[in-house]
Amino acid sequence: MQTSDNNKGAIIISDIYGFKENDLPGYLSRTAKILESAGYKCDIYSSLNLAGIDRTIGKNKCHKLFLEDGLDKSINTLIKKNKKYEIGVGFSIGGAILWKACMRDQAYLSNLICFSSTRLRYESAKIDSHTILFFGQDDFYKPSMDTIDKLSNSYFIFDSQAHDFYHDMEILEGCFNLCKINSI
Repeated sequence: MQTSDNNKGAIIISDIYGFKENDLPGYLSRTAKILESAGYKCDIYSSLNLAGIDRTIGKNKCHKLFLEDGLDKSINTLIKKNKKYEIGVGFSIGGAILWKACMRDQAYLSNLICFSSTRLRYESAKIDSHTILFFGQDDFYKPSMDTIDKLSNSYFIFDSQAHDFYHDMEILEGCFNLCKINSI
């Protein structure tokens, strides 16, 4: 976990690849910088660490363990911290973790931003948090447009982009501009 020293609380959760301690991938460090510049104190978590999964076992095994009980372990880890946030940003599985945490505790987040959180395709009930969803048009596993519309307050689908479009720093920054992050 990484933190900054500002006032408003934000939580950022990685995709299924997680990260090594003190070695944030570009999309996570850029997200933290954007949020910190808007006055947020950021807690950054590896999805794998929240679930107690060793990142060295490989993506397929990590995915399998998340489906078995990793999502529940991640959510329990977050809820046990007994902390509330003004904004949550989740990438892929990280968005699903935050979504499900909000299902258990509607006051967990005021605002949720999800990037490529394809597991939301299995959700049917909207959460209380103001929700913005981002997907690449070419992401085969993104939810149906009906589901995206039902679950979000607003959404953006990027033409000719795949699941990992959020690794492109220019697109990522554009997403936060669309969110009007300074006004949240």
